[in-house]
Amino acid sequence: MNERHTKGRLGEQEAMLHLMKRGYTLLEHNWRSGHLELDIIAEYWGQIVFVEVKTRSNGDYIVPSEIVSFAQQQRLRRAATHYLAQRRLMDRPFRFDLITLEGAAPPFVLHHYRNVFHATSSEFSI
Repeated sequence: MNERHTKGRLGEQEAMLHLMKRGYTLLEHNWRSGHLELDIIAEYWGQIVFVEVKTRSNGDYIVPSEIVSFAQQQRLRRAATHYLAQRRLMDRPFRFDLITLEGAAPPFVLHHYRNVFHATSSEFSI
């Protein structure tokens, strides 16, 4: 495993710990189905939360709008659609969050951005 991959894994673990400490229930980690993937899927007060995790080592502030491009939003929407349909959860409320982690090694500086882009189940087609 290369250094970048190791740092990403450490960041995801720290993100999961952050979510659990705040009352989120973890449903999936590194969920994959074919070419579709989601970093973390959690539940919070009945809402399904799809969490994208980004770890950066340079310490620069990470601007959320620069991380989750429109193309990546589309990929995340497709993956979320597939997950919700597969689990028969299309009637559940959901949102997309972003967790950024900054630093060369743990403990990272963590920022949790809720509802970073919008999507409704009516946008989805199976």
